[in-house]
Amino acid sequence: MKVLDSFDQDVKTFLSAIVLCMQNRLATPALALMFTLIDTMAWLSLGEEAVEVRGTDFERWVDQFLLPGSGLLCTASDLYAARCALLHTHSAESRKSRAGTARELLYAWGDREERQLQAGIKASQRDACALHVNKLCRALPQAIDRFVASLDQDPARARVAWQRAQKICVRIDIPRVKTPEQEQHQ
Repeated sequence: MKVLDSFDQDVKTFLSAIVLCMQNRLATPALALMFTLIDTMAWLSLGEEAVEVRGTDFERWVDQFLLPGSGLLCTASDLYAARCALLHTHSAESRKSRAGTARELLYAWGDREERQLQAGIKASQRDACALHVNKLCRALPQAIDRFVASLDQDPARARVAWQRAQKICVRIDIPRVKTPEQEQHQ
């Protein structure tokens, strides 16, 4: 199926970009890409009548596909608040954390220990949660696999998801246009 192949390629490209960021010690851009990919998966999982992803859709996808078996210490609400904080203000503070409906996420990555960070958070009595970026990076492809597998069990949802997938970053190959200088050197 052409749509599925295109979707697989787009997901692989995103995941490769995340890995490249992690390998180059670019944890914040990796997180931004992971949150974007979760948003995309949440959009694909929406019912036919829905048009835009809301926070509750993001959280539902995280609860259903990302958190189970991931070992992540945060809740779906914490992750959504962290997504908003990072993408909107490049910080840990979000509207939800200020309102007390989600904890701020503080990040460990590389060889840093999540449990040490969590112990420091607890000692400071800060309402926050440690998240190891590498753990999220490992959990995301597994969550996407679970989501895609769930579509096999629900043909109506699969139809909607694959219709939406056709809209993801449509690419058109455009031949390179030669500059006048390049034309002269031929």
